[in-house]
Amino acid sequence: MDRIRPVANEFLRKFTIEAYYGKGLHLPQMTSHVNGSILPEVRQDFEDSAEWREFEDELLAVADAAGAEQKPKVIRGPTVREKLDDPSTYPTMTLDEVRRATSGVSRSTVYRWADEGKLKRADLKKRRGARGRALFLTTSVKAMLESSSE
Repeated sequence: MDRIRPVANEFLRKFTIEAYYGKGLHLPQMTSHVNGSILPEVRQDFEDSAEWREFEDELLAVADAAGAEQKPKVIRGPTVREKLDDPSTYPTMTLDEVRRATSGVSRSTVYRWADEGKLKRADLKKRRGARGRALFLTTSVKAMLESSSE
């Protein structure tokens, strides 16, 4: 609908100009001499017509049909399990993913594990002054989980 309306408005503008100048009809002024747009009172007359209401109804029907056909695509990232199963494809995990992998431990516990060397932080080049996300190497998370289950 967002693409149809501008095209329809431009058609209406050109049609109005053609009717006014090209057909030799004696019509009142319908378009602006400044920018060629349809004068507001003329546009209101068009929009009050039965033909315009029919156009609006058909446009809404097209939009509804197009909306019904297009289901929104849900894009999801990999799950924590997928990351742990394939660390070569998913080399890092966020702090929240580490917490989910470890049954929801606190943020401070994850940072303590990193300080103790149980988890390795991803070494990312940060812009100066930019605050980065806490990322951890998936292999270190996987190794810690495997060692704690033994």
